[in-house]
Amino acid sequence: MTVAIIDYGAGNMSSVKGALNSVLDGGFTVRFSGEGAKIGVSLVSTGDDLALLGDALVGMVLPGVGSFSWAMDSLEERGLDRVLRENVQSGIPLLGICLGM
Repeated sequence: MTVAIIDYGAGNMSSVKGALNSVLDGGFTVRFSGEGAKIGVSLVSTGDDLALLGDALVGMVLPGVGSFSWAMDSLEERGLDRVLRENVQSGIPLLGICLGM
């Protein structure tokens, strides 16, 4: 089980990853993953990387940046926009932080 942090070349990846690791190591895995399976955190930077997580993907985090048009261009160039939409449409939760919302 994996939560993906979308790294599209902006945003504070290390803080978001540190926060998620802190929460997940603090008992979240035992309480919410059914069988007590570990939930990992993975940084992904392309649509292919995100798609490779397959059924292991249980959530996605999209950190924000100050320029919406630049962020969208970067997501599109990396093929992340399409895979993000497909995953959300299939029911995988997406947490958008700041501009990511």
